[in-house]
Amino acid sequence: MPNYNQPLPSFEEKATSPEVKKAASAFDNLGKNKWPFFIASGIFSVGLLLFVGWLLVRTFGTPSPQAPTETTTTVSELEKEPSENLLADQEQEEGYYLFKKQEDIADFLAQYDFEELDIDEIVYQCKRKGIDFFKAGQVIQLNRYDALDNPIHFLYDLSPTETLAIDLEKVEVEVIAKALKTRLKIAGGIVKTELWKAVLDNDIHYEILEKMEKALKWTVDFYHVEPGDEFKVAYEEYVEEGMVTGTGQLLAIQFKTAGNTTKVYLVKDGAKATYFDQFGRLAKKKFLKSPVKYGRISSAYNPNRIHPVLKEKRPHFGTDYAAPEGAPVYSVGNGKIEIASRTKNNGNYIKIRHDQTFQTQYLHLQSFAKGMKNGTRVKQGEVIGYVGQTGLATGPHVCFRFWKDGQQVNHIKEKVMELNVSTTLNEEAFLATKDSINDLFGDFELRLK
Repeated sequence: MPNYNQPLPSFEEKATSPEVKKAASAFDNLGKNKWPFFIASGIFSVGLLLFVGWLLVRTFGTPSPQAPTETTTTVSELEKEPSENLLADQEQEEGYYLFKKQEDIADFLAQYDFEELDIDEIVYQCKRKGIDFFKAGQVIQLNRYDALDNPIHFLYDLSPTETLAIDLEKVEVEVIAKALKTRLKIAGGIVKTELWKAVLDNDIHYEILEKMEKALKWTVDFYHVEPGDEFKVAYEEYVEEGMVTGTGQLLAIQFKTAGNTTKVYLVKDGAKATYFDQFGRLAKKKFLKSPVKYGRISSAYNPNRIHPVLKEKRPHFGTDYAAPEGAPVYSVGNGKIEIASRTKNNGNYIKIRHDQTFQTQYLHLQSFAKGMKNGTRVKQGEVIGYVGQTGLATGPHVCFRFWKDGQQVNHIKEKVMELNVSTTLNEEAFLATKDSINDLFGDFELRLK
């Protein structure tokens, strides 16, 4: 068993111990007898390092000084901002340009190497044809180039049926009729949520919705269509190279809402085309159904109404149409403004005389449309002001009042909005149109989509 209490040997004792002397003697012998080994190891190590270095240089290489290579991108190209109206690169190469915003004709042509006098002449000819600028969303095609690869001939779509041709070589402008095919389309749908959605879901061109509204605005309230309402339409489609490029005339509509079916036909009599209903009456009525498009009746004609502000019984001789503030207010018929003024109760209001029998009044307007004053003549559907809540009003609306022989009447009960405008009817043309359209509508089956 070791003796832990024995004192440790000193450094001098360790250095002279038999074990240390033996180890030192062994090291001396190794140095005397193993020098060839150390020399060989050193040579091997140096060779290995040289080999590894050569391999790295061969694999990755080292950059060698050389003349700068040429590049096709110049500083001016980097600094130049691309035109806002250019299409994608591929389409640019094909010579098509999209106008993302309205652009002056002279400004567009000025980017090419044309004489200023030629550009002025082109602009002048365009203006004579009623074309002052290129519209946003339209496309122009560069379809012919000169020997120096400068565009000299442009084609610009004016409408689904016409193209504007600009020839910088001849310095001429021409309106060309497109080589289109016109085909008849019969379509229809059942409203599931919104009318516009039913139109698109049934593969009906979006332009038809506006044409439907224009043809039936005297008889159908398109802003309060309900689910389950049905419609059928007959219209012209323009086709170019197998693609539908637009629509022509809306030839007929059948619209069923609230249990009532309205039919309207476009009857052609020579160069004149007019819409008539199924009874041979002019579709256009003496008055529009409503002075606002996006409104609802919030308070009806009521001689015993309690006034919402004064909280007292006061007759309401008008019909309130609630609508968004600032929405346009339309004159329901042709006439002349008798009063465009402001009072404490009415706020801003306009009163129009339509003939010796009828007058209409529009109260609580936010403001008048430009030019609306005493003595101004207005047309049916013309904007006369904007929905507001001036005067005694609790919210944005227009109080619409109807006068007959100097007395305020309930225009809905009196059915004055259904008064027809007298006109001559080519009965033979009407019956022929009506019969042919009814046959087409009868063969078309509606489906809910």
